[in-house]
Formats: sequence, structure tokens, C-alpha cells
Amino acid sequence: MEELLDTEGIKMFYMRTLWFHDNNDDPSIIYSELDQNRYEVRRIEFVKSGNHLYASQEKETESCLLGELPIPKIEEINKDKQFWAVEISKGEFDNAWEKVIHGKSWPK
Repeated sequence: MEELLDTEGIKMFYMRTLWFHDNNDDPSIIYSELDQNRYEVRRIEFVKSGNHLYASQEKETESCLLGELPIPKIEEINKDKQFWAVEISKGEFDNAWEKVIHGKSWPK
């Protein structure tokens, strides 16, 4: 996974996870920004019903919360057939983040 440094020199990681399920109230796409210890710093959830939620250390929306435990490595996540995780760039994460926090529509 690509390591990037934030403005304070902390290593950051970015990933997108697809969650395959039939519940319209649970997220089907999850974006995560992780610190060097793999704790979520920011999170975006796209729900099948069309809602998009987000959480950061400063703010949480509805039921979207940052994980309380470190996020497993991509290889571990992908061992579970209901998930597919990939590394993404900081730019891709930031683009999704900006759209969500400013209430812009997201392509379906």
C-alpha cells in the first residue's frame, strides 16, 4: 500500500472496499483514510439506497463511525469473499471526500 505523509509528517494509507450484501441500509462502498497504525482518520460510506455518509475525528454523520480497531491489511480483508479492498490514491480519496461533505451527487 502506498504510504503518503500528511502535513504533520504522519504516514497515511488510502483504500476503497466493496461490500457485497443484500441489505439496502448498509454501505456497499467504503473509503478509508488510515494513519500509520491503520486506524481510520476519515471514512466515507456509500449506501445502496443512495445515501452517502462520512466520519472524521471532528464529525460523524448519522450511523457512520470511525473504526475503533486498526483496519486489517488489504490481503486479510480480501480473504473474506463478501469484501474486495484495493489501495487508492490520496487524490481519489480527497475527491470523494469533497463531494460527500459538500453534498454533491455521486454517480450510481
